[in-house]
Amino acid sequence: TMFVRVQVALCALMCGAALGDSKSWGRFPVPPRCNRRDICQESKEYCRDWMQLNKAPEKFVVEYHMDKLVKQHPHQSSRGVVRIQVIREWAPPFADRMFKLAQFRVAQGGAIYRAALNKTSGWVIQFGMNGLPEVDDCWANQLISNETWSVHKPGNVKWMVSFSMGATTSPTDISSNPNCTATDYCAKGFSNEIYINMGNNSRLDAHDFAPFGYVIEDTREVVNRIYQGYGEVADLCEADHSRNYCHFDKDGKPLGVNMTRMNMKGEGRRYIRRNFPKITMITKHVLGR
Repeated sequence: TMFVRVQVALCALMCGAALGDSKSWGRFPVPPRCNRRDICQESKEYCRDWMQLNKAPEKFVVEYHMDKLVKQHPHQSSRGVVRIQVIREWAPPFADRMFKLAQFRVAQGGAIYRAALNKTSGWVIQFGMNGLPEVDDCWANQLISNETWSVHKPGNVKWMVSFSMGATTSPTDISSNPNCTATDYCAKGFSNEIYINMGNNSRLDAHDFAPFGYVIEDTREVVNRIYQGYGEVADLCEADHSRNYCHFDKDGKPLGVNMTRMNMKGEGRRYIRRNFPKITMITKHVLGR
C-alpha cells in the first residue's frame, strides 16, 4: 500500500540506527523481519518496496569471505576474502542489484560452483547461488529485472565482474520471455549469479554482459586459490564433451556441479556437501566497510 511505501521510505531515511546494528549492511539498515529467505512472500511487500527504493552509492565494495581455499604451503590458511570494487556509473542497474544482494547476504553459505579455467588459460569463475532452493527461487526467478546497460570499456577482460545470463534455446523464447534483452540471451540471469572474468572474454561485450566492477588487486591471489578441480558445470559438459575446462572421471562422467540438481528442492547444499568435499565455500557475503 502507499502507506507502507511511505513508511518504509521514511524509515530508510530517518530511523537508520534505530533498527539495530546487526542488519546495518549498507547506507540504510535492512528493515526488521526482512530477510533473504522470505522476502518473496506475499506478506513481505514492504520489504520489496524498501529494496526498490534503496539505490547503491556511486562506489562501494562487496566482500566474499571464503573457506576451503587451496593451500599453497602447509602453514597457509584455507580462508581468505575476495573484495570487489563496484562502480555504479559502469552499469547502474547491475550495481544496484549487487548492492542489494550484499545487503541481504544472498550468497552466504553458497559454493563456488563453476571454475572454468586451468593453469594455462581462463574463462570464468562463477558463484552467487545460495544453495537453499527457496532462497535461490526467490532471487533468481522472482526478484528479477530485464534492465540492461551498454558495456563500459574495458569490457569483459580479466578480473572484471559481470552478471551471468541464460542463453535462449529457440526463437520462441525471445517472444515468450519478458527478460530477453538480445536476440540470443535472456536477462533472467541478472539475478544472483556473478562471474569473474579469468581471461580476455571481450566476445561477451556484444551480448550486453556489462561489467559493473572488478576484483581489487590485493585480493586476486585469493581468487587464484579457489578450488578448480571440478571444472566446468556438469550441465554444459554433458551436452558437449569437447567443451573447454570440463573434467571427467574414469567412466566419462563430468566432475562438475550439476546446476539442475543444485536447484532442486531437497538437494541444494546437501547435494554440494555430499558430492564436492573440496569445493570452495562462501562463509560471509557483506558490504565492505
